[in-house]
Amino acid sequence: MAKLRAFKIVFNQLSKEYGLNDTPYIFAETSSRNKAIADNENNLIRSTLELASAMIAGADAVFSTNYQINRSTDISEEISFKQQIVLAYESIINVFEDASNGSYYVEDITRQIAEKTWTWFIEIEEGGGYLELLKQGSIQKKIYDQAVEEQKWVEEGKIKLIGVNLYPKLDVKRSIGDMYSEKEIKAVRWAEMFE
Repeated sequence: MAKLRAFKIVFNQLSKEYGLNDTPYIFAETSSRNKAIADNENNLIRSTLELASAMIAGADAVFSTNYQINRSTDISEEISFKQQIVLAYESIINVFEDASNGSYYVEDITRQIAEKTWTWFIEIEEGGGYLELLKQGSIQKKIYDQAVEEQKWVEEGKIKLIGVNLYPKLDVKRSIGDMYSEKEIKAVRWAEMFE
């Protein structure tokens, strides 16, 4: 929720810097990062919360990816589709422009993310721009470092995933080195370590 709200703040700040008056169109999609192959029920709950958060944060459109990782069925596709329809038509969260406005917790996290993002944006500009830093490999390195740090938090239980590292269904564990490469940016689900 706070990430989408922070994106709007940074986008508006950037637009002002360039003398533009554009409004971002935000298309939010549920993440596979926090999903587990062997835990469809919790995946469904997580994706519903993600959709609700995106709607509350003011996303213009939302899409729910299949909650069944690596195996899609007609029923799972239908349920994933109906999640967003039920939230849109049977709740009032998509009626308000910014339903989380005024929440101290959400406002504070939004501010922190926006400030860090703007600082990073300035660092990228001062470093020669996004493409230059991409050629140098420093963008990949930053993404790699953050991904490995988050994976360690999952491994240590600082980030809790029910059915994965808290009340796990399986007793399997892979190393972080097997999952991440500093030279390759790729999507890795946190639960992969335990599958």
